[in-house]
Amino acid sequence: MRSIELAAIGRRICENEWDLFRALDIEIPPQSVTADDEHVDDELFGRPSAAELLEAASEYLQDKVMADSEGAERYEATVARNVIRIVERQQRLGPQLNAAHRQRLSKLGYTSNAALAASIRSGALDDDIEAIAVELCGDARDQLLVSNPKYMSDQ
Repeated sequence: MRSIELAAIGRRICENEWDLFRALDIEIPPQSVTADDEHVDDELFGRPSAAELLEAASEYLQDKVMADSEGAERYEATVARNVIRIVERQQRLGPQLNAAHRQRLSKLGYTSNAALAASIRSGALDDDIEAIAVELCGDARDQLLVSNPKYMSDQ
């Protein structure tokens, strides 16, 4: 069985990236989504929507499993609830955030993360590192909007 904790940790690397960009005083680009963008069309599937199903599962974990357990079981239920919330936010915001990411890559002249990473590793972009850092900061911010939006306000 997979570890829910290890699965969740993989989504939190953007917290370290955010801390790095903040420590380097990198300019934070404008936010990619607004409250108006937070809509998922579930007409085909009706109700309960995917968001409502995720919310119900999250509430079950919080109100039943976490309330009736302690120690490691309670901790893992908390992590599982947080994972469900990540999935809910990704479902709601993901299309807009992915579009913004593609625009940032295109602005830099790339079509994939792998191509951009290869250019960074090769040193080809050393003269443009500040502009690249701004765009990558936007990616870290958008990832945090999904994985842990509270992290940005805790800074």
